[in-house]
Amino acid sequence: MLDTLAKLRALHPVNVNALVHLDFEAFYSADFSLSKLTTEAYVRDPRFEVLGVGVQVGKGEPVWLEAWEFEAWARSFDWSRVAVNAHHAQLDAFILGERYGIQPGFLCCTLSMARALHSGEPLDLSSLGQRYGLGAKSEGLAEVKGKRRADLTQAQWRAFGDYCKQDVRLGAGLFYAMKPKLPPAELWLIDTTIRMFTQPVFEGDRVVLDAALADEKQKKKETIARIVAWAGTDPDMKPRGPRSKKPPPTPEEIAKKVLGSSDKFAALLRSLGESPPTKFNDKSETIYAFAKDDPGMQELLESPREEIRLLAEARISVKSNVDETRITRMVGMASRGRMAAYLKYSGAHTHRWAGGDKTNWQNFRRGGQLRAAILAPETLP
Repeated sequence: MLDTLAKLRALHPVNVNALVHLDFEAFYSADFSLSKLTTEAYVRDPRFEVLGVGVQVGKGEPVWLEAWEFEAWARSFDWSRVAVNAHHAQLDAFILGERYGIQPGFLCCTLSMARALHSGEPLDLSSLGQRYGLGAKSEGLAEVKGKRRADLTQAQWRAFGDYCKQDVRLGAGLFYAMKPKLPPAELWLIDTTIRMFTQPVFEGDRVVLDAALADEKQKKKETIARIVAWAGTDPDMKPRGPRSKKPPPTPEEIAKKVLGSSDKFAALLRSLGESPPTKFNDKSETIYAFAKDDPGMQELLESPREEIRLLAEARISVKSNVDETRITRMVGMASRGRMAAYLKYSGAHTHRWAGGDKTNWQNFRRGGQLRAAILAPETLP
């Protein structure tokens, strides 16, 4: 680990003399939010608008600033000498970079720190604040849903500021509470991991990505055809009678029914000579291990047989209601700007990195089109 720390310092020498805790509050609505979009797509979307910014310098008191006030303040000093802390720094630091052109000298993230220290536990600000005796979040976020800055009265905006300032207090308190529990090398790894996303360098080759998307659609079509062919031999998949008023099921509907049933999916795997993975539940009963994070399902997703990989990916897609493929998201990202690589520091219980922002950069197969579509720029930004 000491070697890793030395390498990181050599790559990213830093001499900061201030710590700033930040929390951006931005416009969101029923159809425009982080639950609907990836972090990258949300911040780069033309609909994005900063409603206000909570700022705390060191251990001082947080203040609530208008977007224009923050921008004027931010232009008054050298951010390369500043360390920035946020809870989910990928979001706040990405806003800093994309919307203000600011790249701090060092990045800290209490969410990342908490993953390492409290794996498997609730990691939201309120839960962590109560764990460390710092208090809970305030109410008030729902009051601004669907409202632009121009829609908020000054009283509403100030009340929203009270909500944000409490978040900043919690984030700052968590940083000071958790920092002594982590070796310095881990803080450097957190900084580097977040900077891969917030300070992107790689470019996406649209020609390769578009070709990959076309191939993906063809593979999906072939996978559906295979599932439909198998379903025709399943006695439970009875066709609708001639007197039925409902139209016959589409191939997509048949595939969804097969993939959504653990028993049918297991039977489909067996028909292809693949043993379905199993596990024990809380009652010591043997059940199928088809959850996305189950080791058995991970093996199916990494199977050397392409048809098995495609079926496993299709099963995950149906069960998690994911509408867009990973390639579609990559095409969108390439059209908006540089390729922001999101990884969750200590995302797995083994302390490994995990994929984030609905795209796992660790799973681009060697020799695959996604790897070929990631290009180094001719000149660095």
